[in-house]
Amino acid sequence: MKRHVYAALRGAIFYTQGSLSLKARLAQAIVLGALAFSITLAAHASTLYNNLTATSSGSNSLAGLDHLADSFSTGSSPIVLGSVTLDLSADNPSDGGSFTVTLDSDHATSPGSVLASLAVFGDSALTTSLADYTLSLDVPLSANTRYWIQLASANSSADWSYSYNISGPGVAGQYFANLGVFPNSQGPYQMDVETVPAATPEPSSLLLLGSGLMMLADPLRRRLCAGLRG
Repeated sequence: MKRHVYAALRGAIFYTQGSLSLKARLAQAIVLGALAFSITLAAHASTLYNNLTATSSGSNSLAGLDHLADSFSTGSSPIVLGSVTLDLSADNPSDGGSFTVTLDSDHATSPGSVLASLAVFGDSALTTSLADYTLSLDVPLSANTRYWIQLASANSSADWSYSYNISGPGVAGQYFANLGVFPNSQGPYQMDVETVPAATPEPSSLLLLGSGLMMLADPLRRRLCAGLRG
């Protein structure tokens, strides 16, 4: 579709080039380039929290703990939660157990009430080796707010990996919870939290604007050069 848009814009530039004044041609280039700029967009997600690339230091099992949780925080603008990826395994995938993944509010740097149920996992969906599992979501989040991703079960053998490396984006200054609540300096669980992609202009639309300006400004440049020589 973008290829057809570019072709139409270029055609409009060349078609009218001979019949307009230089000033009108330049104005036309700006308008057409701005149109391309507005309709040609690329999607880019932003990362709220990510320590998945860190080396795992171990894992905690839901068996006997019932709840495991990690916190993350939003920035200065409301956003939409697009995906959550968790580094999980199971001690016994065939045990028939299951667990829920929820988005929880924050209560004095502890998991608060459940805001949304994000998924229900059967242990059979996991393996005995740690692997990343991604949930695709569409959940609005408020600005400047701490949230929690929580795993809860009474009969699951699922394990959630943790790492002492807190250098990933959004990891430092947060908390994790199991039998208590602890600062992330003590080894938070591994996850990636991404927002819904936001639309930003593609470089190709800027290139089209620039090329249109150069094509229409070239006759003006040649006329000015000829005037100086005369």
